[in-house]
Formats: sequence, C-alpha cells, structure tokens
Amino acid sequence: MSGLFAAAFLRQIGWDVDVYERSPVELVGRGAGITTHPELLAALEASGAGTQDLGITVERRIAIDRKGRVIGEKHLPQILTSWDRLQRLLRATIDPAHYHLGWNFERVEQDGSGVQIHFSKGRVEKADLLIGGDGLRSGVRAQVAPDVQPIYAGYYIWRGAPNEADLSPLALKTVFP
Repeated sequence: MSGLFAAAFLRQIGWDVDVYERSPVELVGRGAGITTHPELLAALEASGAGTQDLGITVERRIAIDRKGRVIGEKHLPQILTSWDRLQRLLRATIDPAHYHLGWNFERVEQDGSGVQIHFSKGRVEKADLLIGGDGLRSGVRAQVAPDVQPIYAGYYIWRGAPNEADLSPLALKTVFP
C-alpha cells in the first residue's frame, strides 16, 4: 500500500513511475476492514486516487447488550472501507504498462547517476530513485538499514463480524438504519 501511495504521489507531480511487486498476482483479498480518517481521505484525493465509492458511511458507534438493546452510543461519522478497495483505487492511478508483477528484489547499487535495482533471474532496472515499500520483511530495508528491525508495537484489535444475513430483523434495524 505504501508503494502504491508513493507512486501515485510521484505521478501527480510529474515523475515517470514504475511499480515492481514481489507477488506474481495482484494484491487483492488481503487485510480486513479499514476505518477511514480525514488524513487518509485527504491523501487519497491528493494522490489522484479519489474517494469515489470508497465504502459505507456510518454516523455512529453503538454497543448492544445480549438482548439487542442499545446500551451505549457515540456520534462518530466515518467511512468504512477495505484494504481491497484502497488497493484498487491506488492501483488505478498507475498505467498497467508501469505495474509489474513477480519481480523479486535482490539488491540495489547506487552511484552518482541513480540506482540499479537487481531482481531475481538477472533482471536489472535503472532509476533515479528507489522507494522500498515492500512490507514488514523488506529486502530494501535489510540492505540499506540492516540494523533497523521491525518490532511488535503492541497493537491489537478484536472485532466480531457476523454475516448480515444471520442477523435478526431487530439487529438489522438497529445496526443498519
């Protein structure tokens, strides 16, 4: 996701950008729901991806007891979306000819005129700039900053997500006005 954002922003200011994905297939079907915030909405607009059909707008959060009664409520308007929807919006900012699947990064070399990016199977690409938005187990980070290791930040979340069809009519009316 960070690589797609970087590519979209650079394209907005006139750079020619290519994205090389390690995965041999499109990066869809990953991650769960995402609650948007004003900063994300602004970044999507500024990147050229936009926010059209981003997700479902909710006006509030509620807590329901076992009998289906609302026992707590907070006004909190937000758009709920998904990793897939964000990925598709950002992916649409990049021409298919500049989006490459199945390129496994091996190493980068830098000189006064730019970088040479070496991929598996002997592929080499030359560029002015390399952005390593390649995730938690980043090969780029491992080479350029080997002492920097990701650590668990202690974040966790629990959520229940029943199938909408399994909800009672009262729950549907209460949760989805």
